[in-house]
Amino acid sequence: MGIKPTIEYRENILVLRLKGARTLYDHDEINSLIISELQKFEHKKAVIDFIGVKGKRSIVESIQTADSFPLDFRQYKIAIIESTDNREAAVAEESVFKNRGFILRAFFDLDDGINWLQSLNNE
Repeated sequence: MGIKPTIEYRENILVLRLKGARTLYDHDEINSLIISELQKFEHKKAVIDFIGVKGKRSIVESIQTADSFPLDFRQYKIAIIESTDNREAAVAEESVFKNRGFILRAFFDLDDGINWLQSLNNE
């Protein structure tokens, strides 16, 4: 996989930063990594930061990502951070996740995503 994860914690929020060059073959491995890290974290808030990932995301990838998430992840509150180059895919991903009952929002700035998660109650 051309993507390298960095994991940090900010209060009760998991921050998963991904860096590297995206290839056509990374999609499933990235999803597995995200799902695995979310399952390990006791709190239900996470930021997935794609800013450091080079390469264009497709809308099809966004749909596949939503399809791959376990339904019990609907209890999680997730902010994805994307570069403005991937705005279309990020907006599509937010919409697809919401339509499937997930609490996910797309942002283009890490602090905006963290602030949104901090503003949510701790249900």
